[in-house]
Amino acid sequence: MDSATLKMLFAQQQEKLLETILKKIGTQSDHTNTINSLNGRISTFIYNSEDGETFDRWYGLYADAIKVDGAQLDAASKARLLVTKLDKHEAEQFRNHILPKMPAEVNFDETMAMLSKLFNETKSVTRLRYELLSVKFDGYDRKIYTGLVKSRFRVAQWSTMTEDQTQCLQWIMGLQSHEHPDLRAKAIRSGNMTPESHSRSSRIVWIKSCTAQ
Repeated sequence: MDSATLKMLFAQQQEKLLETILKKIGTQSDHTNTINSLNGRISTFIYNSEDGETFDRWYGLYADAIKVDGAQLDAASKARLLVTKLDKHEAEQFRNHILPKMPAEVNFDETMAMLSKLFNETKSVTRLRYELLSVKFDGYDRKIYTGLVKSRFRVAQWSTMTEDQTQCLQWIMGLQSHEHPDLRAKAIRSGNMTPESHSRSSRIVWIKSCTAQ
């Protein structure tokens, strides 16, 4: 093989190597740009169950952006993105929960499951609806009052209520006498009123159990 041929082959190899390097750099650049873009658009997650600020609600705000705009990201990158958007206290809770693992060792599905477990609503739907209807204006700040009504309405799943659930809730709300605090508390504890959890007949049994002496 003459020197001219060797030079040509060497030049071709160099060109292919350069193309590979540039392609890799371009991919890394796209990855970084995507992460930076999502990071700038996603707010920090701060857990506050009283105001309905749960992980599922927070993730729901950005799920489409992560799935669509972050479609080229691998699962590990998406998991890291979620963890970096946790506020300081929430991040510490998450890290303590996964010990002895490190966040980088927990895949995306596991990260989602753990965050949902740690930072979601702990009150029953009955309690949330009761608290909504118990909101009272203190006469001082209408903006705070309006915000409280809106936040409690948002988490009370009001649009999913059935007629039976409405009747049961009204039954509880009517227990306002000073003689009824224990009965009211028992009814709220017993009446986890989700559409799936109670049939009509079971609600009758539930009310009877609350009124039993």
